[in-house]
Amino acid sequence: MGGFNSVNTFIVDNKIQGGRCEGIFIIESGEVWIKKNHIFENNDGIIILSSVPIIKHNHIYNNKNMGIICLKRCFNGHECLTNYWK
Repeated sequence: MGGFNSVNTFIVDNKIQGGRCEGIFIIESGEVWIKKNHIFENNDGIIILSSVPIIKHNHIYNNKNMGIICLKRCFNGHECLTNYWK
């Protein structure tokens, strides 16, 4: 998902598994809530580029590379709390 018109988006209570690349990819978006998801067995769990997501209460595990990758100007004071990853 991406673009500055991508605001007030909720990704909640999903099973995101087995992606060839990343489970969730966010680029240049406004506020996005990523909560209570199981993100596993992807290449990467979540990739965020120039965005301000709120990431809480997710289980991020068994991804090949990274659980969460933040590139350029991420978070801007927003939250990335209480996530569990291996």
